[in-house]
Amino acid sequence: MLTKNVTILLTLLISTGLYAQNKTIHGVVLTAESKQPLEGATISYNSNTNRVTTTDAQGRFRLDVAKLPITITVSFVGRETKNVELTSENVTIQLVTAGALEEVVAVAYTTVKRSGYPGAVSVIGADKLNNRLTPNLTNALQGLAPGIQTTSANGQPGNNSAIRIRGVGSINASSSPLFVIDGAPYDGDINALDPADIASVNILKDAAAANLYGSRAANGVIIITTKQGKKGEDIAVNATLNQGWSSRAVKDYDKIGTDQYFELYWEALRNKALANGQTAALAAQTATDHVVSDLAINPYGSAYPKPVG
Repeated sequence: MLTKNVTILLTLLISTGLYAQNKTIHGVVLTAESKQPLEGATISYNSNTNRVTTTDAQGRFRLDVAKLPITITVSFVGRETKNVELTSENVTIQLVTAGALEEVVAVAYTTVKRSGYPGAVSVIGADKLNNRLTPNLTNALQGLAPGIQTTSANGQPGNNSAIRIRGVGSINASSSPLFVIDGAPYDGDINALDPADIASVNILKDAAAANLYGSRAANGVIIITTKQGKKGEDIAVNATLNQGWSSRAVKDYDKIGTDQYFELYWEALRNKALANGQTAALAAQTATDHVVSDLAINPYGSAYPKPVG
């Protein structure tokens, strides 16, 4: 009986010791930019048995480990994967947006690494477009990518400009590129799209653009991705107001009415007569007799009051 009790006691002590060695990690995963929780982030711990857990709606996770320190791997779609060495049981992890925009190219319905795309492509981010104070997308693209020309028929405000990729591709047919907005070909007025709503512009310039779009891509393809909401981030509202005005470099002339013009013309005729040697009375009469015939019209009718000097 004594031996049995000792065995049970030793078993309990060993179990308690093993349990005491386990540690529970409590952590939270946030976005590096806005410090918002990331739901669905994957946390993996490579031990003898590969253990994986995910974050909840508040970005929190729990992971049981045998001992510290350990290294965990945190990953999330659209964010850079991060390896974190844990030395304590509470941790906050921040993930940054994956890669620079110029490193990823949108091609048809997918994206590829820029280094792995064989064709000629230019990538324009929203930051470059927002630096242009113009409501016209075609004018905003001017000078931002090599091989892109924008021309305007006149300088009227709101006038649509023509976009060409590597010059004119045809004499008789259209030389305009194909526009694709969020994966769908767009045949409308591209200037109806607000540049402030654009997240990125990918310009495919050579024959590789025809892989999916066929002959419509003969003059190149401009793939536009608009800004979209992201799960787990708060709503952000941005308001932009642009004002402009134009004025004459030289002050406008003062304007006169019919009465003043009639009187000034009569005065001019009288001064001309005075310069020719007539007396004041005769010069006034000469101006009165000739003012209507010289003007070729009498705005007051036949009974107008004749001015006198």
